[in-house]
Amino acid sequence: MNVSVFEGTLEDAIRRSIAENSKNKLPMSKTDKPGAAWRLVCLETFSIPQINLDAGVSPRTVSNMRAVLKQLKERYTVALKAVTDVYSDEIPKLPVEPINMTWAEARAAVSGKCPVEYDDSWKAQLATKWARQLAKAFGTKLRKMPDVFAMAIREYNEDLPRMIMESEEWGEPEPDEDEDDQGVELGGELEGV
Repeated sequence: MNVSVFEGTLEDAIRRSIAENSKNKLPMSKTDKPGAAWRLVCLETFSIPQINLDAGVSPRTVSNMRAVLKQLKERYTVALKAVTDVYSDEIPKLPVEPINMTWAEARAAVSGKCPVEYDDSWKAQLATKWARQLAKAFGTKLRKMPDVFAMAIREYNEDLPRMIMESEEWGEPEPDEDEDDQGVELGGELEGV
């Protein structure tokens, strides 16, 4: 068995393995070469001629793959911006990394035949990031002075407290143990609900 040692980056190693395996002397199916080219395109490191040479697909196919990759990224960004008002550097990664899709799956996702399912995990990622930013900026002040924090939120945007209370993530408050179906006792008097 012949073994050759290769030194270089991970991207270079992937490129080299594809180049060695795409030569016509080795049996590659019709989907193997485009699949290899798709992986190289997703790395966003190599030129069209490099991918053409290494994967054995036409330059036009590589160009089409680059366009599909761009569309996948744009659609995800547009979908997120439609429901959030965040900066692009805060938008999390795609729920399905393009490199983990086959070329056929990527084409189908862009054409709408098999759309990529986006879950809400990006919300949790972004909430964690913002919580860390709040903790870094304010420490324990927000917990110690919730009234001031509430005033600051209202100062930031007068509708924000209402929007927070109505959000799905806030949920309904748990009823107090002292509450019953009749009402809540406040200051010694019973108020009806």
